[in-house]
Amino acid sequence: MRVDGCYGLHGFMEEVEAANKAAVESCHRILNLLAQPKDHVQSEHLMVQIEEVVVRFKKVVSLLDDNISHCRV
Repeated sequence: MRVDGCYGLHGFMEEVEAANKAAVESCHRILNLLAQPKDHVQSEHLMVQIEEVVVRFKKVVSLLDDNISHCRV
């Protein structure tokens, strides 16, 4: 949802909030994995979860960066 090349504030904040929530939920999954007994399979799953967290937080940063870039005068 864009207005004059910039996100409408409400739509933009909803999108950022949803992306941030997904990233935080991924972090919670990692914390749960770290609290469990360790084995090789879990270590591989942990690496996959960490990669997912990085991708999700990059999306949050990208949304914020794109909006700032498009709204500059």
